[in-house]
This record gives sequence, C-alpha cells and structure tokens, in this order.
Amino acid sequence: MTLKVAIAQMDIALGQPEINQVTVAQYAQRAAAAGVDVLVYPEMWQTGYALDQLPTLADRGG
Repeated sequence: MTLKVAIAQMDIALGQPEINQVTVAQYAQRAAAAGVDVLVYPEMWQTGYALDQLPTLADRGG
C-alpha cells in the first residue's frame, strides 16, 4: 500500500481565520486532485501566533 503525503507551506494571515480557512480549502482541493492521502498544514494555521488576540479568536466549541 502506498500513502501519498503532502505538506502545505502557506503564508498565514495573522489573526484572520476566515482568510486562512479559504487558503486551506484551496490547498485541499489541489491536493485531492493530485491524489494526496494526507495533507499536513503548519501549526496554528488558522490564526498564526496572534496570542494577544486569543480571547476573541478562541473557538469556544459548542
């Protein structure tokens, strides 16, 4: 069995999760078209290290 893994090297829009989610979706579409099984994103891809904005950026779940 062969597993195709790819790494997404992306510029993270600091503290802007909506923009980053669009970027991630674009990478996912391209990876799927290329037959990638596992796509790895940078840590904290959704917000970057916008630690001063954590109270407003944190996902409170539901």
